[in-house]
Amino acid sequence: MTVGFSIAMPQKRSAYQGGVLPDIPVRRSGRSVILAFGGDSEGTVLRAAAGSLAVMAWGAFVLWQWRAEGCGLWFAVACVVPPVIGGYAHYIRSSWRATFFGEAQLTVDHWPLRLGEEVTVRFRRRLRRDIDMTVDAAVECSEEVEIGDSETSSTKSQRRFAIPLDTSALRLTPHWAQAEWTFTLPPDRPPSFAVRYNAIVWRVSVTFQAPEWRANAPAIFPLLVLPETVT
Repeated sequence: MTVGFSIAMPQKRSAYQGGVLPDIPVRRSGRSVILAFGGDSEGTVLRAAAGSLAVMAWGAFVLWQWRAEGCGLWFAVACVVPPVIGGYAHYIRSSWRATFFGEAQLTVDHWPLRLGEEVTVRFRRRLRRDIDMTVDAAVECSEEVEIGDSETSSTKSQRRFAIPLDTSALRLTPHWAQAEWTFTLPPDRPPSFAVRYNAIVWRVSVTFQAPEWRANAPAIFPLLVLPETVT
């Protein structure tokens, strides 16, 4: 007599199984939660510097190939100059922003949020230097679609709805920019949603723009918005 048996091997669960809500890291403080945004830190500047060095290395390789293979000078220059200038400009831009704007945080009075309810948020961002600037702030709802396969994929985003926030409420001190906003999430909009190739993204976006270089320094905080509760 032959006895057969099988062993059920554990299956690796997909990150998209078991729900359609985005996983947003938060730090709880009582009933409120705190969302963090790192800003243009020293790590950002180092990554920009590494990218610039990689571009310059590519330029040196192209010039070496020009000397070794005898390709046209203008072809070599066209391959080298634009990426080198672009990489260096990106490094300078990141370094400049990091000297002005630091980390930011958004405190939300309760979590998760629901469509149709009133929400109060408190924003603050560290300012490393005192400069003249303009600020735009809004609560946004966007649709995101991932197109292509794993090697050539790209994400397309389209903003579907926005609630402008009054930036005149922003208080500037020597080291901080702070504001408190209260808004109502409309009940007739879609809630947060995230599956493999599609997402509905809610967020608070606070963008600083300094006049010297016209370089935007956004602070973006994703929100978890659930459907309206039916009573």
